[in-house]
Amino acid sequence: MENITIRDIAQKAGVSIATVSRAINNSPKIAPKTKKIIEDIIEEYDFRPNVSARDLKTKSNKTIALLISDESSEYYFAMVQAINEIVGPEGYNIILCNSFNNPKTEMNYISLLANRNADCIILNRCYGNEEAIARLSQKMPIILLHRKLEDPGFHGDFVDVDFGHSTYAFTKKLLSFGHRKIGIISGPLVFSSFRDRFDGFCRAMALAGTEVDTNYGYFLEGTTSSEFGYEAMKKLLSLPDPLTAIVICHNLTCIGAVRYCRENGIRIPEDISIVTPCNLNLSDLFYVRIFSAIPDIHAMGNYIGRLALDRMRGIGGDSDTSMLFQPIESDGNSILRIS
Repeated sequence: MENITIRDIAQKAGVSIATVSRAINNSPKIAPKTKKIIEDIIEEYDFRPNVSARDLKTKSNKTIALLISDESSEYYFAMVQAINEIVGPEGYNIILCNSFNNPKTEMNYISLLANRNADCIILNRCYGNEEAIARLSQKMPIILLHRKLEDPGFHGDFVDVDFGHSTYAFTKKLLSFGHRKIGIISGPLVFSSFRDRFDGFCRAMALAGTEVDTNYGYFLEGTTSSEFGYEAMKKLLSLPDPLTAIVICHNLTCIGAVRYCRENGIRIPEDISIVTPCNLNLSDLFYVRIFSAIPDIHAMGNYIGRLALDRMRGIGGDSDTSMLFQPIESDGNSILRIS
């Protein structure tokens, strides 16, 4: 498809650049007939507004929003601090919004941020607003954090930690310690982050000759909450053919699972070995050190800050980027060798 600019659209429509800008921004100061002509040209040439064309936006208000869907506040507070180290000196302010995994709340925030002309949204998304997010990505920079958006209309960047590889490596470690009956407590597989972790678990288990899918007897999928972790651990440990180890794919879920063990006198790792291929808030306060993966939040936040500045300045054009950070293994004593 031919690359087309706002100037080209103006020439083809026989109007000024300012008129095209009004059409793109749904200004009432444009005749409906003229707006229709411009919209038809935009659709014909699949035009995507470029952030470098500053006349497509109203005056910047120097605001970057981090919109999350997770209750892991410690993690995201550290993320905000790291992003601010980069964007703060450039005069940008960061606002932190939390949808608490509620799609309606997320959509309300997205609409508010768009209407208030936020310069960039860093989005750890819910499920269900894909089309709206994709449409907005044509008009402003959006950086997806941890959860991909697979709508073909999405135009933006993606930043994640390779917890899928951590899951693979941690499951292999459990296998190397002699474990074979290994369970997994997962977050919703509709999200790429949890699909990656489940895939890593399946690949590792296949090395020991165990084929795993969503019908696997030691697999439970649910919300990213401590309550689900508590109930999932209770259910898995009550199975007639008990498991010896478990992979827990989310911070809060792991906290709930460990709480169940503590309240019911289940020893870690003597009775059950645990690994969690993700960051674990306040893990230094646990009565047992859970073997976990630690992302470099500072490096990731700095990278996101630089990426946001580039996008707001129009650097990088229409090329979407995808960046995976490699976590490091924490020191833990939650695995018991049984071989």
